[in-house]
Amino acid sequence: MKKYPIYRFSALLLGFFALQVQAQKESKTFRENFPVNKDVTVEVNTSHSDVQFETWEKNTVEVVATIDVEGLNREEAEKYFKSWDFRATGDKNKIQVSTKPGNVFVLSAFPEIPEMPEPIELPIPPVPPVPPKMPDMSGLTFDYEAYRKEGDAYLEEWKKKMKNIFDEDFRENMEEWKREMEERSEEMRLNAKEMQLNAEEIKAHVKETQKNMKIFYFSDDGSKGEMKMQNGQSGKQHIKIRKSILIRIPKEAKLKMNVRHGEVKLAENSENIKATLSHASLLANKVKGEDTSIETSYAPVLVHNWNGGTLKVNYVKKVALENVTSMNLISKASDVTVNNLLYTGHIQGTLGNLQINKIGKDFRNLDLMLDNATAVITLPQAGFRISVNSENSDIKIPAGLKVSTSGNTDNKVIRGNTREGDSDGQITVHAKYSNVRFN
Repeated sequence: MKKYPIYRFSALLLGFFALQVQAQKESKTFRENFPVNKDVTVEVNTSHSDVQFETWEKNTVEVVATIDVEGLNREEAEKYFKSWDFRATGDKNKIQVSTKPGNVFVLSAFPEIPEMPEPIELPIPPVPPVPPKMPDMSGLTFDYEAYRKEGDAYLEEWKKKMKNIFDEDFRENMEEWKREMEERSEEMRLNAKEMQLNAEEIKAHVKETQKNMKIFYFSDDGSKGEMKMQNGQSGKQHIKIRKSILIRIPKEAKLKMNVRHGEVKLAENSENIKATLSHASLLANKVKGEDTSIETSYAPVLVHNWNGGTLKVNYVKKVALENVTSMNLISKASDVTVNNLLYTGHIQGTLGNLQINKIGKDFRNLDLMLDNATAVITLPQAGFRISVNSENSDIKIPAGLKVSTSGNTDNKVIRGNTREGDSDGQITVHAKYSNVRFN
């Protein structure tokens, strides 16, 4: 009876386990605890890390930082863990959590990147000889009327003047310059050939160096605290490094954040936050407080409930705000969706898109300032007043809404009221070079 299938299965099984060992994951956790006042200020300054906040009833700040590494053996991973400059320090009034971005490139277990070759000196092309200075010809003019009257006699006289200006000395200098140019042209041709050979040599050096270089890159959307690495052109070794920081804080703690490249998950109920985010996505259930000020760029924003404060978004493809009670929103080149505006909204939009799907029956004020933007607004079911000042903009009003229009094609003023007497809700729009559609 043949046993080859058993051997083949055994070989596959061994290969599977070998791959499992090669692709093993290593983790390291750092933990710090601080007794604090209930209104402690927590300052976070991180890069390429995911940050998550949780609130609890304790007057304690707990910081749990975790690194997950895939693709390194245990010894290499331990060396990387030691190189991460993660810090959590503070006292009862203030806690500071930080990482330094430069250390994401420190993998001491790897072979050193080979030195780049010394700069190759390129020959400087010879400077061409300067041609002789042209004589002054301001006094030499051709009189066409005199030529018509005198004919060849005038032409001969004009040639004599020309010959006097370009005298023998000038002609000799021109001949000398011509000889020098012929000599230099051969020298310049040889130099050009040498420069071409040197350029090919540099290209070969760079190509050889790239084979042994470690190439680091981050996730495609730039919003995850994940780093990957591959070996130069071969791309055989793949390493994934993910850093996450969990911070548990008292409910009345104050947050100040500066996060770059990562993901921020706020606690269940976050109040009066100060944050600057770049390439760091923001996820939150509830953000509130008139002192809240969040500015974020280049990564998504998802908030379920927003009440008070200011949100500034720059170059964000997706800003999704489910329920907005009160908000100041400043949007630049971003796509913003407000699913339900409950009470008040002050929105400035430039070079982007705004969509408001619903305005609640108890809303009081919606103030829009649009510049080179597109907005789609679903009007409320309850009574409201509307005022639109349009400059070189396209404004579309539902046919059933009675409004008065004044001005001209480029500058319009549109006003309307959906019921008799004073309505509680007011919609005010200032649109410049924008498209606005009311549904």
